Amino acid sequence: MDEDRRDGKFISDFPSPPSLSKSYEELEKDLLEKIEEKVLSNFSLTEILETVFNSFGDILTFDRLALAFIENDGKRAICRFVRAKYSPVYIKEGYSLDLSQTTLESVFETRKPRVISDLTNYILLRRKSVATPYLIREGLRSSMITPLFSGDKRIGFLFFNSTYPNAYGERELRILSKLTHLLSYAIERAFYLEQLEKVIDSYKEILNFVSHEIKNPISSLITQARILEQGFVGELTDSQKSIVQKMVLKAEYLLGLVKNYLDLSRIEQGKINLNKKFVKDLKEEVISEAISYVMPQIQDKKMVFSEEYSGDIYEIELDPNLIKIVLTNLLGNGVQYGREGGKLELSVNYEKEGIYFSVTNEGEGFTEEEKSKLFRKFSRLETSKAWGIKGTGLGLYITWWIISEHKGWIDAESEYGKYARFKFFIPKG
Repeated sequence: MDEDRRDGKFISDFPSPPSLSKSYEELEKDLLEKIEEKVLSNFSLTEILETVFNSFGDILTFDRLALAFIENDGKRAICRFVRAKYSPVYIKEGYSLDLSQTTLESVFETRKPRVISDLTNYILLRRKSVATPYLIREGLRSSMITPLFSGDKRIGFLFFNSTYPNAYGERELRILSKLTHLLSYAIERAFYLEQLEKVIDSYKEILNFVSHEIKNPISSLITQARILEQGFVGELTDSQKSIVQKMVLKAEYLLGLVKNYLDLSRIEQGKINLNKKFVKDLKEEVISEAISYVMPQIQDKKMVFSEEYSGDIYEIELDPNLIKIVLTNLLGNGVQYGREGGKLELSVNYEKEGIYFSVTNEGEGFTEEEKSKLFRKFSRLETSKAWGIKGTGLGLYITWWIISEHKGWIDAESEYGKYARFKFFIPKG
């Protein structure tokens, strides 16, 4: 069990601060009234959480306070507030993670707070946990996590962490229950305002994109078609071929945009359904075709492409057409953001639990701060390389959605200035 119990009760090994001039009950009452006043006065959620962080240290033992909201149809958590009494902090605001890579789903299911008395023992039982090693590197030993709901809708988590083991027991959970109740209105308000702002911003961006990115290529195509139509260039000479090639490139660009918008529209309307079937030879039936789509771009950029397969090949159930989209998007991104003449590598590893894929390109990569923008609608990197690349920011979101629907996960890593690697997993069965 994560919770530390003795004789059926929670036990906190952290000593009570001897400097308190008031009893815990008096101090607790004063602080909760202070929070209630700020909530009723419509202070921002950040201001309220700052007050909790700065004021509750004497009655709630913690060195780190964090809030995470749920995004992407309840499947991904993103950190919205982090304060710590130490440095460095590895899990910062903007850090995001699929719930499938955590044990937080069980916290939602119980609708009750969870106490982890010693993170160093916990990680021995949860070796695949992605976030826990970062918390341990920050020097944290215990954790108290409470799920946040709006009615039955899951909206996020509130985290208290301490550098001491066994810091949380019955008293802390009782205070947390009262505090969470007071914060619920401010948290719900902030959550829904953020969702509304995202919707408004997204559709504003669509309108802006349509007016600038689609209008201009179409106008250019019309102009060039009229040049041909009016006979200014005569027979198809080299110059005419050049014009036609430019028209084709712009048409392909438009086709890519239209596909992304159509896919997004179908996803949001629930019109994309997985058409799974058993695939015996993944390389032959899926991967090779995806590579063939991207190969002209690879050759045009003079990149060195390689593919590597490991493990015993077995039959797997998936939607081959959607997985082709995933591989085409990731390989295409590898070409776009990779350096000319650099390496582009595809790795496919068959394991007992499923198949692990990775696409690695040599290039500028991205920073840890930029990583938080990946896999989100209309969100694009702002590296120097990305500034010169047109796009919607939809490709990786659609990729994430497809993999999520297959009950898998996707992640990315990079050494800035050297490489970027996208990894995803499709479970067997």
